[in-house]
Amino acid sequence: MPARTILLLILVNLLWALNVVVSKVAVDDLGMPPLFYAALRALLTLLVLFQLLRPLPRNWPLVAAVGLAIGGGSFALFAIGLSYADPSTAGIVSLSGAPMTVLLAIVLLGEDVGWRRGVGIALAIGGVVIAISSPSGLQSSAGLGWIGLSCLVGALGSVYVKKIDVGGKPLQAWSALASFVVLLPFSLATERDLVAPLTAHPWQVLGCLIFAGLVGAVIGALLSGLENGEGNFLVGQIETLTMPAWAAIAMAAAFFFAFAVLPVWGFTQIDDYQMRQNLIGYAGGCIAAVAGYPIWAVLAMGGLVPHPTAFGIFVIAFAATMLTFLAVKLRG
Repeated sequence: MPARTILLLILVNLLWALNVVVSKVAVDDLGMPPLFYAALRALLTLLVLFQLLRPLPRNWPLVAAVGLAIGGGSFALFAIGLSYADPSTAGIVSLSGAPMTVLLAIVLLGEDVGWRRGVGIALAIGGVVIAISSPSGLQSSAGLGWIGLSCLVGALGSVYVKKIDVGGKPLQAWSALASFVVLLPFSLATERDLVAPLTAHPWQVLGCLIFAGLVGAVIGALLSGLENGEGNFLVGQIETLTMPAWAAIAMAAAFFFAFAVLPVWGFTQIDDYQMRQNLIGYAGGCIAAVAGYPIWAVLAMGGLVPHPTAFGIFVIAFAATMLTFLAVKLRG
């Protein structure tokens, strides 16, 4: 597998991990009803991609159903699960979506699975079992059940994507439309105090929606658009990248919220001991970024490694932050 593909997969997983954390904040800390939050997320995506609903695709009901499964349907179930489960355990259990997709493809489409994919499925399922059997997993078993159902619905949708003749961007638009039309009535019928979190925490909720709706849902379409240029996120030709101005502004705002506003706000919600742990984690990431670039650059001059990239430095800093934070947590 090319290094560029591996790094792109890392980017997607980083964004998904951030999406889990942001959604947990929205549903748990800010008190957003899960279905209403998922419906607003779909509405925001729909407003951005509305023009891609035309022309009407063949067999559009199937397209809408698949879009609902891979979009708002699975996300709504995941958001409900986050109301009961902690984000770390939820993130681990969500990994079961990949082996579910492979197993459903075998059953429904007759695909073959080699031994490598078989080992991958076994490892993924084993990790989920360990997460569920841990004390924290058992304490949040109701939430993990919803998250498991979310993975199953998303896996079914992913399998049937092969049955429809629609591009990635139009499918995102149809997913948003179907999700909003289905989820909003369910939310109005089953949830209460829908507007209260919006009036109590308007900017925080808006930031969560921007990140979940634009970065979480549209990121695949934007990344595919970036590949039309001569450069991409994973090489040094950053000046060759192009995207619409609205997309650049929206993504910049979402990243600012996720990496600056949300952490600062989070510091106000924890005690001094937890703040110390978080600050040590951030210090680890800062040191990795400051020291990582010159070390990487010197090694590249010697022909030992490729030249540094902005995304590579970001991955190093982010990974160092997470590892430092985990080390501090494990030491108690």
